[in-house]
Amino acid sequence: MKATQFMALAVLEANNIRDLYEQYSLRGADDEVSIEDLKDVISDYVPIKIQVDELDWGAQRYWGIIQRFEDLAQIYVAKRGEKDEPGRLTYCEQRFVIAKELGHLVIDSPDNFTRNAVGLVEDLCAPVLAKLDGRHQLQSEFITEIFAIECLLPHQRRMAHIQQIRAGATTPLDVATHFRVPEKQVLVAMNPDYEEACRHIYKLLD
Repeated sequence: MKATQFMALAVLEANNIRDLYEQYSLRGADDEVSIEDLKDVISDYVPIKIQVDELDWGAQRYWGIIQRFEDLAQIYVAKRGEKDEPGRLTYCEQRFVIAKELGHLVIDSPDNFTRNAVGLVEDLCAPVLAKLDGRHQLQSEFITEIFAIECLLPHQRRMAHIQQIRAGATTPLDVATHFRVPEKQVLVAMNPDYEEACRHIYKLLD
């Protein structure tokens, strides 16, 4: 699969989950997605019980991990702390990491399950896109990052905000704060190539 195909898969699955989330969650109309409700929706969708716990592992590049068992998916995420605090995630960063790990349950096939955790940590220190191909285990990491963006910062809701950024009426940080996502994910969503690809994919979905 090419990177564009990975992106289409991520957007398609995120769109499915968003539809279910908006039906299920009492906060479905809010721009700030409830991670707990998102977890419950995905738990029913897969289906599997999902447990999320914080873990103090002092990671600098590796903030979340998922372990799959027969009847349980266990997600561990780095503890919350202040911005730039070593080994800690901000509230917005932690939300994004959890959404990304949840994406593995929706998207990964058994062949894509990460078996070599040490190798994956080493891979994460290298540029993802430079190494991306259809056989590499990082394909899953690439897809789930897009999945998390489209779940927490959905195309239909972010476009008006992005237009305001370009008009100088607001900033990427303000939009990130509004949606409770990391600022860098707003910048990814604003990338012209990313925007064009999303428009094309969503047009096919309509």
